[in-house]
Amino acid sequence: MKPQTSTLIDDYDAPLITTEGDEEVHEDDLWFLPGPLEEEPDDLPPGPRAEPPDTAVIEDWAKAEGVHASRLARVAGRLGALDDRLSRSL
Repeated sequence: MKPQTSTLIDDYDAPLITTEGDEEVHEDDLWFLPGPLEEEPDDLPPGPRAEPPDTAVIEDWAKAEGVHASRLARVAGRLGALDDRLSRSL
């Protein structure tokens, strides 16, 4: 490995080395830049969209609860019986 030494510049009025003399940068060389933005087709209907009402969530919950009510009642009964057996065994 060669030791490196710093170079001191005595002439501060001299222009720095620039890349102006180099070839002009072509668009193909800028591979790291994002490509052009493509506009997405506007297939949406005109006007603002209405958000679903807050009661829609409650209605969905009530429907799901109604479908599973009998099974939930059976599970609750079995858990109650298990709790009763465990409390008697202690």
